[in-house]
Amino acid sequence: MNTAMTERLIRFQHPEKVLGYLGGLDDDRIAALFGLDLDSYRRSRRGYDEQACGAAAELLDDPGFAEKVDRLPFKPGQRVVALGESTTDDLLSWFEILRHVIALRRPADGITLVNMAVSGHTSTQALTLLPGLSFHRPDWVLCMLGGNDAQRLGPADGPTWSVSPRPGATSASCVISSRGAMGVDHPDRGGRDPRRGLPAVPASRDHLGQPRPRRHRADPDRAAGPHGRRLRRHRPAAGGTVSP
Repeated sequence: MNTAMTERLIRFQHPEKVLGYLGGLDDDRIAALFGLDLDSYRRSRRGYDEQACGAAAELLDDPGFAEKVDRLPFKPGQRVVALGESTTDDLLSWFEILRHVIALRRPADGITLVNMAVSGHTSTQALTLLPGLSFHRPDWVLCMLGGNDAQRLGPADGPTWSVSPRPGATSASCVISSRGAMGVDHPDRGGRDPRRGLPAVPASRDHLGQPRPRRHRADPDRAAGPHGRRLRRHRPAAGGTVSP
């Protein structure tokens, strides 16, 4: 594998996020996965970190931008977690630049940023990470998803394969605080629930907007027979017996 490809993999692929079942990966083991020694791996990571920090410093040179950072609603000591795909998982992503922006502009606030995004994830895959949020105890969750929900197969003029839960769905981004959703940008949904800032979803649909399956009442007089068929039990008349 050439150097350029290795650098790109380090930038976008982070095994420690998806191989947790191995009991945790330290830098030594991650470097080995990329075919590098520890110093080379850390040097590459440090280079991306310095680029993100440089971008943050340039942004803060603008007084108007710096003032907006001061007005961000993150309070001292709070934890901010990001969900998403490569646009967030990227070591040069908006979230990594935000990490440095806050560290440079508000160092005394002690705000912690945790990047849970995984490159290549679809919206459905990202939803499987929601239970893990409890381990980070976030005060805010920043989410940007949908970039991988439609993928092209083959050349540029090849067919498009949609893995979105709904045909025609588009990307969504949202900001959620510990008090509930603060705002959702989801252009393919209908109205919004003014009480929480979330798009209004009818009770007949699930959290993805899919129609809920009809649920049939269980019939206590029916029991499973051979091959999954339902058989009706015969109730005896008063004082009678049931024949086998």
